[in-house]
Amino acid sequence: MLDIALVWVEIAGALSPGDRAPVRLLPLAPERWRHLAPGDLFTMYETSVAGGTAKVLEVQTPSGADHSG
Repeated sequence: MLDIALVWVEIAGALSPGDRAPVRLLPLAPERWRHLAPGDLFTMYETSVAGGTAKVLEVQTPSGADHSG
């Protein structure tokens, strides 16, 4: 199963191959992303070919979300 998220670049309008920039992810199924923590690395795909590698800098939950389990 894929872990899908909307992605947007914080500083630039787009990223070219080899570029770096902070991005934000809005997971479509947040429960599938809860295992991630700052420092984790994961591969990002736009197609079947890897589009880049991401490092988690910060994790935020939606305001008012109850994740007490």
